[in-house]
Amino acid sequence: MFGITDDKMEKIYQQMLQINVFLSRKRSKSEIYFFLKPMLLEAQIAAFAITKSHFVKDALISYIRDLQSIKPFVSGKDLIELGLIPSVEFGKILKNCFKKQIEGDFTNKQEAIDYVKNKYLN
Repeated sequence: MFGITDDKMEKIYQQMLQINVFLSRKRSKSEIYFFLKPMLLEAQIAAFAITKSHFVKDALISYIRDLQSIKPFVSGKDLIELGLIPSVEFGKILKNCFKKQIEGDFTNKQEAIDYVKNKYLN
C-alpha cells in the first residue's frame, strides 16, 4: 500500500501503539524526547491521527514543534576542554546535561558548562 512494504507498515503500526501507550499519561519533556527520537515519523503522525488523548496529542505536538530539533549545548569536546578524561562516564554526563537542557534548566551553553564544572569538577 502506498509503496510501503508490509514490514514497514507493521513497524509503523507497532510504534504507533507504543507511542499511544507511553504518552497516555503525563511525561516530562526529556522522557518524550528520548522516547520519540527513534520512532518513525509515520508512526508519530498515525498516533496523532487516531488518538483521542490530549496527553498524546500535546506530547506529539511538543516533540514535533519544539523538541525534535534541539541540539545539545555540551559535547564530548567541551568535556575534554574542561579537563575531563574520556571514559564511559562521558555518555552519562552528556545525557544528563542534555536532559537538563530539554527540561529548560539551561538556556545557553555557558549555563550548561557551569553545571558540568560544579557537578563533575568540584
